[in-house]
Amino acid sequence: MFGTVIPSLIKLSLVSLILCTTVTDSQPNAAGMSQQVPADNNARAVASQVTGLVQTALGGTLQQFVPVSYRAQAIQGGVNYFIKAYVQTTTLGGQYVHMRVQNKNGQTTLAGMELNRRAEDAITYIYMRICPTDTTTG
Repeated sequence: MFGTVIPSLIKLSLVSLILCTTVTDSQPNAAGMSQQVPADNNARAVASQVTGLVQTALGGTLQQFVPVSYRAQAIQGGVNYFIKAYVQTTTLGGQYVHMRVQNKNGQTTLAGMELNRRAEDAITYIYMRICPTDTTTG
């Protein structure tokens, strides 16, 4: 019985686990970040490319996914988008999240995410140790 349950729990835990830390604007990786501005069509389009990964990371069905504001940072081969979004899921309810969405060499990935942010929180540089890499489940 446990032989089939344990691997499923381990897989779910690894996909759902999000380990993040932030740094302040004075630290090196925050260099070159734009000012925080309201989300525009470009930020919404970038965010929509990682909706499935956000849903996988949060572990529930997304009921709302609304980019609110963002910052951008030019990097070699692309752009880091730091996006604040309001999300609501079937399991966690509503909350703000901060995401680092990397658009590099034509590929868009969810490179970091912070949960339980507040509407008034400033967007800072986001790291992530473990990140879902695909939207498949099972």
